[in-house]
Amino acid sequence: MVKRKINIAYVVLDFKLRGVPIHILDLVKCLDKDKYNPLICCIRERGELAEALIYLIENRDRALEMGQERRRYIQSRYTLKHQSKNFHGLYESILKSKGFLLN
Repeated sequence: MVKRKINIAYVVLDFKLRGVPIHILDLVKCLDKDKYNPLICCIRERGELAEALIYLIENRDRALEMGQERRRYIQSRYTLKHQSKNFHGLYESILKSKGFLLN
């Protein structure tokens, strides 16, 4: 069974602060590469991810609301009934493609 890596984001305000790049790299080097997938985001040197993180930091209520919305979605989407139906369809299509099931 293939295990998914855990994504870890290190958010830094500014890489120009003395020692920050070295400390971040030291943290990343210590991670078990088979278990973790590190991401480093510098907010001062803005990109798409930095803009999104700043928005969430400045809008805590909206961030919490978005988290709850995602949680409800996942709880409704990944139920045992829903996943069983998906697997049944997948196995059925594989068996049909191999000629084991007739319409």
